[in-house]
Amino acid sequence: MSKVEIFHHKPISVDLIKETFEASFNVDFDKDYWNWRFLSNPNSEKVYISYILEEGVLAAYYAVSPMVLDHQGKEYKIALSNMTMTHPNHRGKGYFKLLASSLFSNLKEDGFVGIFGFANHNSHYGFRKYLNWQDLSALNLLSLEPQSFRPLKNKDLSVKFDYEDISEELIENIANLETADSSKVQIKRDVKSLVWRLLKNPENQYKVLVGRNNNAIESMLFYKKYNDEIDIMEFFYQKESSRDLISLSVSELIETQKASLNIWSNLHSDEHITLEKLGFKENSFNTYFGFIPLIEDEAILQYKNWHYRFIDSDIF
Repeated sequence: MSKVEIFHHKPISVDLIKETFEASFNVDFDKDYWNWRFLSNPNSEKVYISYILEEGVLAAYYAVSPMVLDHQGKEYKIALSNMTMTHPNHRGKGYFKLLASSLFSNLKEDGFVGIFGFANHNSHYGFRKYLNWQDLSALNLLSLEPQSFRPLKNKDLSVKFDYEDISEELIENIANLETADSSKVQIKRDVKSLVWRLLKNPENQYKVLVGRNNNAIESMLFYKKYNDEIDIMEFFYQKESSRDLISLSVSELIETQKASLNIWSNLHSDEHITLEKLGFKENSFNTYFGFIPLIEDEAILQYKNWHYRFIDSDIF
């Protein structure tokens, strides 16, 4: 039987990973991105990858990326399911289940509560059938076209907006702001994680729209623009003015960027109905959002309890 190895016990050359990646997906392998995602991850010094070598070839590989889960101030170790691949010459051997079983056992030993992820149509079946994947939601893009925007009648809120470069100093201001519902289950948005995710990402260039009132930061909206679309990665704001800050920030983006906007927003949140009022509508299916539990915790498995954004995915 083929032996499953764990990367942090027995590392392998990134060149081996590159060869199998390119053979599997027929696209170029980005070594800088791999190094950033796995070697520079601020949440763990260990690289959690299971793999099988056969005759000097990386036959199969499953990688996860450690994160911190925050629920009402209590923190848990969790991992983002990142990449599975099998070399074309080694498919059909059942390696996927072997890799997952070994890696999940290792994660559980190290105190992880589970694995979360975003599955497409190709991977969803395997995760459900073989890995105890629990569906939390089927996520659609919530989108707004410029011509459909309906601004709210805002209170007398004097906010001046500026497009600024992302910096660690700027990110530190999140300490005074909140996400849509900070009481929900969410991947922790601390400074070190946001600096790593938004500032040091070698693949994507992110921007931030900052709202200030008398020099005090009222909101920060992190986003990525691609052609004529904007993906809202995450939005931090003063909670007591959340409805107005959402409307004013969206208005600023629409007027200055002339682009359609996309976001993920929990259907059961107050924020979601505000976005609907502004003209956002459910668009095309985007992904399955799910969780593979390694411990029993009912709160984590309740889909209404989660706050999620594009920032939590490795795609955006």
